[in-house]
Amino acid sequence: MYGLLSFIPGLSGGTDPVTADGSETLTEQVAAADDDTQSQAEADAAIAAAAEETIQADDANKAAEAEEAAAVEQTQTAEALAAEQEQADNDAKAAEAEADANNATATAEKAADNNATATETAKQAEADDAKAGAATNTPAPTSAPTNTPAPTAVPPTAAPTAVPPTNTPAPTAVPPTATAAPTNTPAPTATTAATGPETYRVFINGISVSGSAYAVSYTTSNYTPAGGSYHIHFFFNTVSPSQAGVPGGGPWILYSGGSPFTQYGPGDKGSATQMCALVANPDHSVIQGSGNCWDLP
Repeated sequence: MYGLLSFIPGLSGGTDPVTADGSETLTEQVAAADDDTQSQAEADAAIAAAAEETIQADDANKAAEAEEAAAVEQTQTAEALAAEQEQADNDAKAAEAEADANNATATAEKAADNNATATETAKQAEADDAKAGAATNTPAPTSAPTNTPAPTAVPPTAAPTAVPPTNTPAPTAVPPTATAAPTNTPAPTATTAATGPETYRVFINGISVSGSAYAVSYTTSNYTPAGGSYHIHFFFNTVSPSQAGVPGGGPWILYSGGSPFTQYGPGDKGSATQMCALVANPDHSVIQGSGNCWDLP
């Protein structure tokens, strides 16, 4: 620059030329231009730096927004998985409850079937006992006709006892009395009558408590209790005798074992105060007046 100025007239002497108005030299103008150029460069650099910072800030904002969006998506995914798990748990519980209900229904139906089978078996057993008893005891009615002579034997007994007025000492009257006495002695026919079912008896003669059961001591008269034949019905005095056998509603327990009877206990008595017993026919009807009752301890 300075070499070029040296060829200008008046500028080769080493001093700066002055402008026409004398305000500023050319050198100063050049220097000022250089300063302006530097300032512009600095300004451009500052603008570029600011633009770079803006770009970086935008990138940082975008990254933050992306991270926030990812976090929201992750939260929504976790909530959806939790809801699915809860629904699966509820479905499993509902299936389990339904299975339990089905099992309970099946158990109840099976119990009902078992009860029906047991009832049918008991009815069949009673029918078999009744048939067996009827077959075994058919001869019993023949003993009743044997008893019919007994009434005919009774009147002569009254006659001899009335005849013995000792006022008639005639010896001839005495022999008929003597012959009449032997004919009346058929007391054995009374014994034969005692074998009929109308004379079967059962007597309770004591009750005690043995553990959780009553021990009921008893005796029988003119028969031995047996299954399928004449036996015993035990019942509490809360049941009337007319209901203690077929066709009554009971309850009673049929028994043909030995003494003591132990199939009732204090837990069964309810409001009863006595235990009772009657002789029962093979068809499980009872002979009224054939037994007795005893106070419970």
